Amino acid sequence: AVTGPLVLELELLPFTPPKPVENLSGAERLAEVERVRELGVRKFQAGHIARARRRFERALTVASHRNLFAAVAGTGADPPTPEEAQRLQEHRAALSNNIAACCVKLEEWDDTLTATATTLQIKPEDTKALYRQGLAYNRLSNYDRAKKALKKASRLEAAKEKLADRALLRLIKTELNGVTNQGLQRNREKESETWGGKLQSTGLQETPPAGLIAKAATAIGTAVGVQRKPATESGESPLSP
Repeated sequence: AVTGPLVLELELLPFTPPKPVENLSGAERLAEVERVRELGVRKFQAGHIARARRRFERALTVASHRNLFAAVAGTGADPPTPEEAQRLQEHRAALSNNIAACCVKLEEWDDTLTATATTLQIKPEDTKALYRQGLAYNRLSNYDRAKKALKKASRLEAAKEKLADRALLRLIKTELNGVTNQGLQRNREKESETWGGKLQSTGLQETPPAGLIAKAATAIGTAVGVQRKPATESGESPLSP
């Protein structure tokens, strides 16, 4: 065993603060976006979801920066070339989708909708964004919008045929089934409140509109003791960003 003193040698390296975003050229902005995004992916894969989200948000800020004052004053770095601008636009769509993936893991549904909206403004047919949007709407009990988003995602992904992501399609189908089951349950509960409540409270022989009698009877029976099996909810998205 070593019993002598332990000597450590430390070397101080110069620290160069990062350049402000407005002073970055198009190429430098792209490099910074890709660097920070990669850090976010590593955090996500390691299970550090909140930290990953912060990295993605930082990268999105750099990719989305617009220094109008510098452009008018003729200061700052040169604006991105058309090719660089296109790549930054693609990064904005992908980073917003990555943020949405983090929000799904964190069960922050309103933020999920905000992030997917940004992606879908750029890429209206992005199936992962549509899936996550439908997932969020379903958790917020907005079943009509959830069904619309999930049906569109299913149709677009299935149209890719051999290139379709089968795992994503299964997730979409599972979530869509959950939306349908919960939507039907909500309708039964509404009918029970409308017709079941009246018939029980007034004692009058009121006749509901045609087609709802059987449904109302079923709902009333459910309300007085029949145990309804809860709808199965799909898990959060296991998709990596």
